Amino acid sequence: MTRGSQFIQVTYLVSLLALAAVILIGGFFGSDAYRHTNDEVESVILPAPRTVLPPITWSGVCPRSVKCPKSFQGTPPLILVSLDGFHPDYMKRGFTPTINRIAQCGAKADFLYPVFPSKTFPNHYSIVTGLNPPSHGIIDNNMYDPFKRKLFKVGSPDMNEPYWYQKDPIWVTAEQQGKRTASFFWPGSEVKISGITPTYNKKYKSKLSFDTRVDQILQWLDLPPASRPSFLTLYVNQPDNAAHWYGTKSQQVNQALSNVDNMIARLFAGLQIRNITDCVNVVIVSDHGMSDIDCKLVVDIKNYMNVSEIFSTMGPFGRLRPKGRRNPAAVVDIISKLRCQSEHMRVYPKEQLPVRMHYADNARIEPIFLDMDSSWTVVSKGVKPGDEICTGGAHGYDNLFPDMRVSFNIILILIENL
Repeated sequence: MTRGSQFIQVTYLVSLLALAAVILIGGFFGSDAYRHTNDEVESVILPAPRTVLPPITWSGVCPRSVKCPKSFQGTPPLILVSLDGFHPDYMKRGFTPTINRIAQCGAKADFLYPVFPSKTFPNHYSIVTGLNPPSHGIIDNNMYDPFKRKLFKVGSPDMNEPYWYQKDPIWVTAEQQGKRTASFFWPGSEVKISGITPTYNKKYKSKLSFDTRVDQILQWLDLPPASRPSFLTLYVNQPDNAAHWYGTKSQQVNQALSNVDNMIARLFAGLQIRNITDCVNVVIVSDHGMSDIDCKLVVDIKNYMNVSEIFSTMGPFGRLRPKGRRNPAAVVDIISKLRCQSEHMRVYPKEQLPVRMHYADNARIEPIFLDMDSSWTVVSKGVKPGDEICTGGAHGYDNLFPDMRVSFNIILILIENL
């Protein structure tokens, strides 16, 4: 498919949100709404796990509509699982037998397109809002708000300020409708959005084992119906992290695939031990793919302009903002200096980006955008082999590029009874 050819974009985010809304808001527990409005997540006494799980015990038997335990007779809980950076081709490598089996048991798409930009925070927040990044406010993993004069950077304290999140995620809507929700990590889940966080919540710690994460999800499902969450999220940063450091074809990525597959097997083993495999809805998604990058494939804009005159975001794409007061003439001047300098880079005022990208209508998006070919990197200072910005893998490219495609698998139980 060429960049200019006509296409039908598969937009799974709104569909996923609609599905979750049906599952969550279609039925109500008798208990009152319960939500946190404090800075600290309230302690919850959870029952001990019913069984100590061995590493992998799921039988692989597909769920079949059978009678659920009495405590699961109502609307089935929805577990939303994200495997960061999981390209659909990873399922062909032989390291994901559990995920492949789930695809056979339920439904899957050959591939799906992420929203643009194909970055972690914008896509995860789009999944739980059903909106494109300019509408919900999370336009990148790193961004600057010119009105607040604040910087959003993953890992910084300011990223948990509510003003960054301009629309409510589905867990806020669910809590407002009297549901309980739980999150073992998800971008935005630690933030008091509209004064609300998930009923049960965990602060992000990347080093927590996958087993610990799954076992907590299962313990939440062990709660009595009045306390049990009906929407749960589970996020892991693999295979994204391995591919960033070592590239998509590395042994480290293969090991990461095996690890996340074992995690999914543990989840389904836990459901099976509890006899609720047929009583829970599970959706496994990803946020973006990954391209291998090379420090030989770099465009350095300092060769064409004075970079001290701009604020910039560099990498798989570039965003530029002239320093000083807003000056349309400065924008035009920078664009004229950069246009046609490389066949691997296209230079746009943001208003002229392809409409399909939906990436203009937010002040946090800088006025100048540099659109790169897949595997190419734009920088504002010289690089050398091995520099992190151009080594390993990267994402953020045009969401129609094949390397940016994402995986989607779903098992729906009892949805016909809602």
